[in-house]
Amino acid sequence: MLAVRAAAGADNTAADNKEDTLNDAMLARTSANDVRKQQRLIDRIVSEGEVLAQKVKDNRSRLRQAEKEMEPLKEVATKYARKVGAKRAVISRKKKEAKAQRASSRHERAVTAFAKARKMVLSLRKAVEPVKEKADTAENAYKKAQNAYADAVKLCQQLAAQGEDVPCEGQKDFSAPWAFKPPGVRAAKERDAIKATLPKLKENFEKYHAIASARLQRMNSLKEKMAEAKRQQEEMEA
Repeated sequence: MLAVRAAAGADNTAADNKEDTLNDAMLARTSANDVRKQQRLIDRIVSEGEVLAQKVKDNRSRLRQAEKEMEPLKEVATKYARKVGAKRAVISRKKKEAKAQRASSRHERAVTAFAKARKMVLSLRKAVEPVKEKADTAENAYKKAQNAYADAVKLCQQLAAQGEDVPCEGQKDFSAPWAFKPPGVRAAKERDAIKATLPKLKENFEKYHAIASARLQRMNSLKEKMAEAKRQQEEMEA
């Protein structure tokens, strides 16, 4: 009985050892596969790194070559840029000079126009004063005659209302100059005499008034030109 148990135990031990051996072999193969796989990954990364390193090297070489070739290009570009800049500077300077010349010419014209207008204004002022004085005198004389005529007409109306014989306007007096003249006749003669002066007085007034108005208008126009010339002059001097 003991022998049987011993034999059975020996068989179990042998079976366990065999199973352990199989497991170790399998693990060994799996581990070896993992190592080979990882090594292939490392080799690929190294290979890619070498390719990248070569590309970096090539790029550095190309960069140095490109930078070397850039220098003469920069020199040419700088040369022509300076030429263009110089031409533009000349054009700009000429434009500024022309602008300054035009401004100077406008300023001189403004000064001349102001002086000319001022001279003409002073001259016209001297010419206007006597004409205006004559126009004022003629106006006063005409208005005075109008008032005198109105008073004479009113007097004739009053005398006629009082029963006096008052001749109509324009009616001739055939009596002798030294003959007695009734109040109505004297008033009528004075009325007609004043009325006879009105057309000439009106003509003189209108004539001198027209001359004075024209000269005043001309003087005001010149004053406006003088003010505009002065404004332009001050604007350019600012």
